[in-house]
Amino acid sequence: MPTNIELFTQIDAAITDKTSPGSISPIDIGDNMRDIVSYVDQETEVLGYLNYVAIVNQTGTGNPTVTVLKNTYTDTISTSRVNTGRYNFTFSGTQLTSRSVIFVTADTITAHTITASIVGGNSVRVQCTDITGGYVDEMSKVSLEIKTYS
Repeated sequence: MPTNIELFTQIDAAITDKTSPGSISPIDIGDNMRDIVSYVDQETEVLGYLNYVAIVNQTGTGNPTVTVLKNTYTDTISTSRVNTGRYNFTFSGTQLTSRSVIFVTADTITAHTITASIVGGNSVRVQCTDITGGYVDEMSKVSLEIKTYS
């Protein structure tokens, strides 16, 4: 999903000064589109929290791959495999606080246990263990949600 700045850039690039007599001008359309983007961007203030929702998969010794469903943080969130069964989701600028909460689902494919916690102030650590409690790689279709309330 593009950021509001990317949307503004796309809108500005598409606007011309060509118009038909008596019709709404492309500049008016662009201004209306910019107003809509600004209104939608206020969602954080209306809801009272920032939100990151993703589906996570990981195999072998690779970094987790994510399908981002929603991200109202302004940060880029990078993933890394720290060690067997341990993965970080690191925010490029946001500091997670006592007002941040994490929701994570169990891995329904492998029956591994998935847990998550805040580490280092700007990262979420997701951990994957097997039935014996040992750390293991391999997560499939894990949902991860991170919220920071204002």
